[in-house]
Amino acid sequence: MAWALSDMTKQNYSFDAKTIIDKLRHPHLTDKIEVHYPLMFPCKDIYEKVNTTLEGLAVKDRLEGSPDFLED
Repeated sequence: MAWALSDMTKQNYSFDAKTIIDKLRHPHLTDKIEVHYPLMFPCKDIYEKVNTTLEGLAVKDRLEGSPDFLED
């Protein structure tokens, strides 16, 4: 299974994301692949930043409308 990297930029990477975009629900299926080393996981850094750093968690809270970030 394979996905276009351009589609990966539209996905919410928080561990409790409620939805997956449609293009990621239906990956491209292939019978043959060519593996290049070292293997890379381009979305791992984004996932880690969103879910394990204060900066990422603060952005996630703002986007989800946490009352702690709403202006008076």
